[in-house]
Parts: sequence; C-alpha cells; structure tokens
Amino acid sequence: MAQNEMSYCYKILFKSTLICVEKIMTIDPGILASGWAFFPRIRRNSAPVNFSCGVVRAHKGLWQEKASTIVKRLSHYLEFHKPTFVVCEFPSFWGQSATSHASTAKGSLFKLSYLVGRIEEHCAKIGIRHVACITPQEWKGQLPKEVVQSRLIEHYGRRFRDHEADAVGIGLAIAKMLP
Repeated sequence: MAQNEMSYCYKILFKSTLICVEKIMTIDPGILASGWAFFPRIRRNSAPVNFSCGVVRAHKGLWQEKASTIVKRLSHYLEFHKPTFVVCEFPSFWGQSATSHASTAKGSLFKLSYLVGRIEEHCAKIGIRHVACITPQEWKGQLPKEVVQSRLIEHYGRRFRDHEADAVGIGLAIAKMLP
C-alpha cells in the first residue's frame, strides 16, 4: 500500500472534521486470534450502532501457518462487507514497558508485524485501497484493555471477547467516543 494512501486514510478517519464515515472495518490482529468489527456508518461524537464483529482463530502449527489461517478467515469478512476503509492495529515498541521488551525478545512483535503486512497485502489484492495502520497509542493512548472493555460495556451493555473488544474500541476512537 502506498504511504500516501495510508496517510489519506488516517487523516480521513482520525484527523478530519467529517461528521460521518461509511463502510469501515477495524482489525485487532493476533497470531492465535484476531478481532474484527465492521461499521456501516460511524458518526462523530456518537457511539457506533448496528455493527457486526467477531473473532477468527488460527489452527495449530507454525506461526506462519497461523498467520495464513488468520488472513484466510478475515478475508471472508473483508470480501463479504467490502469496506471502503480498513483500520488495522499495528504493534509498537513501548520503550520502558516490560511486556513490550518480553514480546520483542520472543519475536512476537515481528510475527504480528508480518501478519499486519499479510492483511494489508490481501486488502490490496481484493481492491481495498484505503488501509490505515495505527498503533495502540494512536487510538487508545495509555488506556489498559480493562478500561476499554468498561467503556464498551458503558456504551453497549455487554462484554466483548478479547481482540473483538479492541476492534470495536477502534471504532469508538474513530467516533471520538473513547478517551
């Protein structure tokens, strides 16, 4: 994906003054499981409604095989919903975070980066031109998963599964309803 396309997508979804954006899919990737949410419409300053979301899981195997399974399973939802914009969380290295250091030492951040690249490649293959990769800090700042989950319960009255919660949370961030 061309850098100017990602910048365009990021600007439209997170920095513009548009009141409404349509057909957005958000993805919280993971090698074992990835969450997705599709929003037919997101209005600024209003919690998104009438969206679908879920989690896809990988089979046992090498991490590359797991990544392929995740992409294949996400492709079903990408091709069914035909989003105009895809927003995929991209891992980042948190300088002093013990979790980040441990993930880097195990190679988890690199595997996750590989998966995000595969997802982006698949989007391009099926004609989705507007893909934004955002870090957790860009959409939720320093909010821990538990706080994101509590905000989702506040807006929707229910808990979301791991990864699914972050995918829905990214939608709330686009609507300017998270922090």
